[in-house]
Amino acid sequence: MARGSRMRRRRSLRLVSGVALLAVVGSAAATYAQTHIKATLIDRRGNSYSISKFAFQDRNDIEYYVGDLRRVKPLAKIDRLLLGGERNDEEKPITVHLRDGEIEKGTILTGGNSPPSTQDSFYGGSSNVSFTGVSEFGVFIMRLNEVREVRFRHSSGAIVKAESLNVVLVTGRGKRFDLEELRYLGRRSLMFVQSGVRRSIAMDKVDRIDFAVSEALEEQRPVTIRLRSGVTLQGTVDISMVRLPGETDKNYYTRQNEVFTGTSKKLGVFAIGLQEVKHIRFHWTANDSTTDG
Repeated sequence: MARGSRMRRRRSLRLVSGVALLAVVGSAAATYAQTHIKATLIDRRGNSYSISKFAFQDRNDIEYYVGDLRRVKPLAKIDRLLLGGERNDEEKPITVHLRDGEIEKGTILTGGNSPPSTQDSFYGGSSNVSFTGVSEFGVFIMRLNEVREVRFRHSSGAIVKAESLNVVLVTGRGKRFDLEELRYLGRRSLMFVQSGVRRSIAMDKVDRIDFAVSEALEEQRPVTIRLRSGVTLQGTVDISMVRLPGETDKNYYTRQNEVFTGTSKKLGVFAIGLQEVKHIRFHWTANDSTTDG
C-alpha cells in the first residue's frame, strides 16, 4: 500500500509540474501578446478558435505588401483578414478590412511549408510565421499558412480614418517631390535611436524631419525631428547595408530602397531609400488633430 501511494504521489507531482510548465509558457507568451486584442480565427478546414491576447509573430501589428509597397498595420485598426492561396505558398494573397471602412488587397509572406524556425528574424524572415494568443485550452499558436480568416472582436465600434500624411520630400541632390500617404517602412511612425534607446514617434505629430550628411560606410545617420508642439528631438536612424539573419531578398530590398513610400500625382507610386533623403516637410491643415499611428 505504501509503495502504491508513493507511485500515485509521483504521478501527481509530474502532472502538477506539467501544469506549472504550461502556466509559465503561457505567462511568457502573454508578455509579448497584446492583452486587449481578441479575435476569432478560422483555419483552412473551417474550424474556428476564440483567441484572446491575439498577436502576429508576438507583435501587435501585421506586415504585408500592396503591390511592391510594404504596409504595417496595427491589429487594433483591423476588422477582418482573409487569406487565400495554397498551404505551401510562400506568398499568399491577403485582403485586409480596416475598421475605418478601407479595404486593402495585397500579399503576405508565410514561410511556405518549411520547418519552423527556432528563432524570430527581422519582419518575416523566419519560416515560422504564426498567429499566437490564448484559447480556452491554454497557449495558442497557428502557422499563417494554416489560416483562412481572422475576425477581430474589438470593444469599440468603427474608428475614424486618420488624415493623409502629405509632405514635401527633398533629396540630397535637391530634387523635390510632393507626396501623399507617406509611410516609413510601411508605418505611419518613424523609428529612431535616442541616447541608445530605440524610439518610435507618430508622424502625425511631426512638422519636419532633417537628416544630416553621413559617410558612405557609416551605419547610423543623425536625424533631427521637429514636432508640431515645438519640441525638437535628435537621434540616429539605421542605414546599415549589412543583411540581417533570416532576412528575405524582398525585405532586404525594401529596407535599402523603399524606406519612405507614398504616392505622387505626377509619378504615381513613389519609393526612396533613407540614404537619399535630406529633409521632409509635412503639410497640415489648421483644424486637424494628431493621432498615434
